[in-house]
Amino acid sequence: MSKTLEAREANAPLVKMIDRYISDRVALGEYTPKTAEVTQNRLYLFAVAMRGVPPWEITKAQVKEWMASMGSIRNSTKAMRYSSVNSLYEWAIAEGIVSHNPCIGVKRPKTPRGENRSLSATEIVRLAEHIQDKSPRRGMLMFSLMYGEGLRCGEVARVQLHDIDHHEGVIHVRGKGYKGERSRSVALSPGTVEALRRYLLHTKIEGGPLFRNQSDRSQGTTPRSVSEVMSKYMSAAGIKHGRYDGVSAHALRHTAAEELAAATDDIRVVQQFLGHENLATTNLYLRSEVKGQAAAQAARFAPKIAPPEPKSEIPEFFREPRHRNYADGEELIG
Repeated sequence: MSKTLEAREANAPLVKMIDRYISDRVALGEYTPKTAEVTQNRLYLFAVAMRGVPPWEITKAQVKEWMASMGSIRNSTKAMRYSSVNSLYEWAIAEGIVSHNPCIGVKRPKTPRGENRSLSATEIVRLAEHIQDKSPRRGMLMFSLMYGEGLRCGEVARVQLHDIDHHEGVIHVRGKGYKGERSRSVALSPGTVEALRRYLLHTKIEGGPLFRNQSDRSQGTTPRSVSEVMSKYMSAAGIKHGRYDGVSAHALRHTAAEELAAATDDIRVVQQFLGHENLATTNLYLRSEVKGQAAAQAARFAPKIAPPEPKSEIPEFFREPRHRNYADGEELIG
């Protein structure tokens, strides 16, 4: 029996909710076909486990029991399954399908902290030079939006011409999970302003998507296309060495976050820049766990200077006696 059929037989109402959720994510360009398939199968496992219980009646206790039933499965796998169900319910509440999220109050399994995948200054220069040589307008604007403004691939693909406010010098971003609506405004970097000028000077568009599908100019590009194009440039520039080496278009967003954090003492500025609801998510992008440690370690192991010897004050009782001379003789004074 297929996973789909087993899930439908076990919990048809929940499967209906899952299928609509996946369709919405795909329509918004947030899921590639592969991501949609993997997430859907992950949620179908939950549907099978919640056999006979409609989605609006599932409780926190049942989610806890489901998590416990996974036994010796790796925590990273448990965490992904939990996150998928949590995201499903957050979406369902926003859509008015259910009124509560049974994941609230259930602890997400602990997983190793995500690796910061930012690029070095040398790698950024090498990549920019390569893109400037191969695609000085379209490619450079994509690169500038990801490196200068920290946009995700999906956000780059969703940029509309009227999202750019040249007068205010900002771009209104249609962020992840906002159904194509604007979620934040980001100040334009000098590099992006110049890249926009050159791109729009040679690309005759009056509205709609900023980046068009290469084979159908009436349609916008896709997040997958943006990711593949940038990965191709990275490989050609010699900073990406294999399919699963951890270097991807998203590394530009990590780099933007790290550089902005180094330029400001306010972590919330970085949070707003990236469009994170949770400050903990922002911290995953930064090397904050070692920030300041070098200076602290240097101070810790600095040569120790011996404190000055304390000055011993002789109590009055032990002082040498003083003498005063009077005309009629000598009087001893203590």
